Order: sequence, then C-alpha cells, then structure tokens
Amino acid sequence: ERVAPDGAVHPYLAGRSSYRADTRNVSVKDSDPDPDTHPDTDTGPETHTDTDTDTDTDTDTDTDTDTDVSPGGGDLIITEVMADPDAVSDTLGEWFEIYNRTATAYDLAGMRIESDDGDSLTVAGSLTIPAWGRVVLGVSADASVNGGADVDYAYTRSSFRLGNESDSFFLYTAAGTLISELEYTSSWGMAPGVSLQLDPAAHFGGTASHGDSWCASTSRFGDGDLGTPHSAND
Repeated sequence: ERVAPDGAVHPYLAGRSSYRADTRNVSVKDSDPDPDTHPDTDTGPETHTDTDTDTDTDTDTDTDTDTDVSPGGGDLIITEVMADPDAVSDTLGEWFEIYNRTATAYDLAGMRIESDDGDSLTVAGSLTIPAWGRVVLGVSADASVNGGADVDYAYTRSSFRLGNESDSFFLYTAAGTLISELEYTSSWGMAPGVSLQLDPAAHFGGTASHGDSWCASTSRFGDGDLGTPHSAND
C-alpha cells in the first residue's frame, strides 16, 4: 500500500499480551485408607495463589528483507542525481539515489541499471533498500573523498557515468523486469555542484519521471555542494 508520505515511519506494532493472576482455593483431604503411622499435619483447606502475571511486551518490529519477491513496476524510483559535483571531481563525486515507495524491504542483488548511451551496472552482492527508504549508489563510498555523500554502494565509473547535460536510467530486476525509468536534460535546472531532486509531493503517483516534478537542491551537505543524499528531499 503506497499511502505514506516521504520519510514516514511505518513500524509493525505487535500486540501486548497479559494474563490475570489465577487465584483458586484447593481443598486437600487425606483419603489414604492405609494406617498412617505419622500424624497428618494437613490443616486444609490449602489456599494456593498464583501471582505470576505476564507483563512481557512484544517490541519486535519485522524488518526482514524479502529475498523471494522482486520489486514491481514503479516500486523503486530515482529521486536524486548528482551528475556534476563541484566540491570534488566527477570521478569521485557522482551519485544517485533510489527510493522504495512500498512497505517491503528488498535485496537489490542482481539489479541492473542501464542508460540509453550504453552504460550499465549490475549490483553485485547484497544491497538492502528499506521499506519507505533510500539507497545511494555512487562512484565512491568514501565520504572523505566523494564530497561528503553517504553512499551505500560504490560502482565503477567506467561502466556507468552520469552526463552533465543529460542522461537516462532504466532500473531492471535481476530477472530483467523493468521497474522504472528516468531521463533528465539540461532544461531541468542542472548546475555544477547542485543535485537534481524529485519534489517530495511527486514521490507517489505517476509524475516521478516528469521534468516539472524535479528541481535543483537547496540544502548543503558534506564539503559544500547542494544535495540531500540519503535524506528527505528539499
């Protein structure tokens, strides 16, 4: 169900279980017919009170990653692109952000990202995108050299470059199903040191790939460029 706003938290709340104390009176009567050579000291009735009350609270939140179900069409979208960093070189500071607009966490292992210029990358190994969460992919995961971006997955720039004037993204599952696509151009307001980002109001619905749903970032991060990697968009 896609009803949550961007950045909303959707925990799964387990119910509280409790049990009232069970207090009962138990009468004990010696019915042994054999002669009892020891005096019976039972003075019954015996009162037994169970004071054990279960006060445990189940606080477990289900954050399991669904490795059996792949994201469907439109479940994952591109929400931010830093194609032309200014604080560092393009060879260190390019990155883009993917947003999960579903209540299911996915392992993106094997996901392919292609461009119409022939560039492509395949996610090697496990990469979990949380429910209603983000992952950032970039040419460097080292924040001390990439301009200060929080990057989850580093790829080789020789395989996937971001054009400073225009470029495209096509996201595919490991099985080859198209998830979403995006093509940006210079008319979207690109500038050196400023990322392009999707309007938070357009994270849900069918306008995520429309140019008028995108704008230049206004928040500073890291070494001084403008952008919100791994955070809610401006």
